[in-house]
Amino acid sequence: MHLADSTNIKVVTFNKRCSGLTGSCFESPNDTIHVTVGSKRSKNMDTIDIINLGLPTITASALVFASIQIKINRKQLFQSTITKCVSDFRDLGELNKETKETKIITKYIDLTNEELFYFQHNYIPKDVAKEWIDGMIDYLPITCQSGTILNADYIIRFLSDNRETILQNYPRIQNAFEVKGKYDFELIYSNKSAERLPRVNERKKIINEILKNLRTFDWFD
Repeated sequence: MHLADSTNIKVVTFNKRCSGLTGSCFESPNDTIHVTVGSKRSKNMDTIDIINLGLPTITASALVFASIQIKINRKQLFQSTITKCVSDFRDLGELNKETKETKIITKYIDLTNEELFYFQHNYIPKDVAKEWIDGMIDYLPITCQSGTILNADYIIRFLSDNRETILQNYPRIQNAFEVKGKYDFELIYSNKSAERLPRVNERKKIINEILKNLRTFDWFD
């Protein structure tokens, strides 16, 4: 089988200088009287203005912060999910075309079903999902709509021979790996260096259909 960006958050504060009226001055016969005209009201209005001006900035900043936090949390989810799946796959032990141990195969099927669930609900990035499906098609049976296995000669033989029994409780896997398109399976599994690019392109096509099948899978159908 086949992440982490650091996000710098800069908080910018805006200062607004406000000055009020000091009033007017007039003289009386006995003394000079200084009167503050509307000082309290002016201060109140200035406070309201500041709040009104600040609210859009605060709201916008909160939305930006929330958006950044969601992205960070999503990356952390991606990373933890990927790490878990990679660790579980490594713990399986040796897995190849000749594997016959039911325990290993069952664990692999359980892990595959879990990973497909993550792909379906976008818990793992699409590029990673495609790469992992590229590995899955080397082990799992791919069928046509009639149920015929199309890649029986290239996958785990025991799984190919006992597909219906082993996968009977895994409709997500069955649905995802049932294809309608026509594919050159000899090319898909070719090891010839001259066919590397055509092989990659053919595998991309079938991987895209498998991923599309997965996106539309409904457990309750």
